[in-house]
Amino acid sequence: MPLGLSAAIVGDRHEAMHFDGFASVRNFKGEAESSFLSRLAANARFTLLSNAEASGLIAHAHAPTTIIGVHLADGRELHAPRVLLAAGALHSPRLLERHVQAHSLTPELPAAGAIGRNLKLHLLTAMVAVGPRRVDDLIRKTTLITHARFSHSSVQPLGFDAELIASLFPRWLPRVIARQIAARSYGFFLQTEDGSDARNQVRNALTSESRPVLDYTEQRLSAARREHRKFTHAFQRRLASAGLMAFTRRIDLNGTAHACGSLVCGSNPKDSVVDAQGRVHGMRGLYVVDGSVLPRSSRVNPSLTIYAWALRCAALIARENLEQRATARRRPEVLRAL
Repeated sequence: MPLGLSAAIVGDRHEAMHFDGFASVRNFKGEAESSFLSRLAANARFTLLSNAEASGLIAHAHAPTTIIGVHLADGRELHAPRVLLAAGALHSPRLLERHVQAHSLTPELPAAGAIGRNLKLHLLTAMVAVGPRRVDDLIRKTTLITHARFSHSSVQPLGFDAELIASLFPRWLPRVIARQIAARSYGFFLQTEDGSDARNQVRNALTSESRPVLDYTEQRLSAARREHRKFTHAFQRRLASAGLMAFTRRIDLNGTAHACGSLVCGSNPKDSVVDAQGRVHGMRGLYVVDGSVLPRSSRVNPSLTIYAWALRCAALIARENLEQRATARRRPEVLRAL
């Protein structure tokens, strides 16, 4: 999947100055729409349903651990021999645990106790560094800054223009002044891998609430908190030596990103939910292909890791399907020989 930037972006100052991790309206970025979905649009075997919320899993009538489709919130049902769960680390656990509870599968599935647990979120700090000169750099988001002393942390420049950086300033500051300061500022995101604690979890996964409730606190992750604090101060000092005055704002749960780990991958069903092939332990026909499976968040945006995991699972499923078809074709020949 090509995910790079088009060289033409440097010729469009507006796009290049504010370019961030979002889709490009001028198609300067290789993302899911242009690199993947558009290639499937003409395939008769592919259908994309939008605004079709999945509300539950459908089990085989006589085997609740075998998944054969999904319920949609509008009452429709979709059936398939394999279901790939990719609702994200905050919603995939809700769908799975809702199914486990509805069919009383907790005693039967050792993995049931790990569903929704081990939630991981990067510790995030937004930093604005102000200097005397106007900032005219292009495509700033493509840089990643790390340091050997802080092995779980990284800095990524915000691909924001002055107007967006100004939105990070206090609201009492007049917008005209905020934009003038922002035009002389660099924005940064500092992130630290938070580690794993089983108590950090997505709660109330079984209710009909439209949003999940997070039982997550940094107080359970003292080592990550210390590193993030030291890393932030160290980066501020380096910016000061370059003539830039830096201000910070911690990003709390209301602005969290990079959630993962709530359906963690592992070999032991007692402390993990999916196996190395993405299959849910103890179940058939159900795979997880989103960031829920990641046992570590690493110190960078996990998107590429999630893409790689999904592509790997898809390749394994395709190979398994071909092998099953080959076996089915050979079976009549064996019967005739007998």
